[in-house]
Amino acid sequence: ILDIDNFKNINDTYGHLVGDRVLKDLAEILLNNTRKSDIIARFGGEEFIILALGVSSKEGVALAEKLKRIIAKHIFSSNSTHFHITASFGVSSLSPDKYPNIESYISEADQALYLAKKRGKNSVEMIS
Repeated sequence: ILDIDNFKNINDTYGHLVGDRVLKDLAEILLNNTRKSDIIARFGGEEFIILALGVSSKEGVALAEKLKRIIAKHIFSSNSTHFHITASFGVSSLSPDKYPNIESYISEADQALYLAKKRGKNSVEMIS
C-alpha cells in the first residue's frame, strides 16, 4: 500500500482539481514503472495498492523503494504550479500458510504503512 504524504496540504494549497491531477499523474507513474502483470488500484482517498505477484519480500521492498524514488523526483504541475510530492509505502508478502484471506495481508501492509508515516514519511516499511 502506498499513501501520498501530506496530500491534504496539496488540496488546501492548490485546490482539489490539482489534487485530482496529482492522483491521475501518480497512477500513470505507477502503471509505467511496474510490470504489466502487476495489479494497481486506488484504495481510499490518496492510497494505492500494488499487487505484484510472484515476487519475494525482498523484491517487493525493492519495488517500493524504486517507486518512492521515482515519485519524489517527478515534477508535478498544473497550470503554472510545479511541485514535488513524496509517498510512504507499507509492504506485505503473501504466503499460503501465513493468513487465510487477502484482508489480513492488506491489514499487515496498512500497519507497515502507518509505521512508515510514523518514522518520518517518504519511506518503505515491512512488518516481519
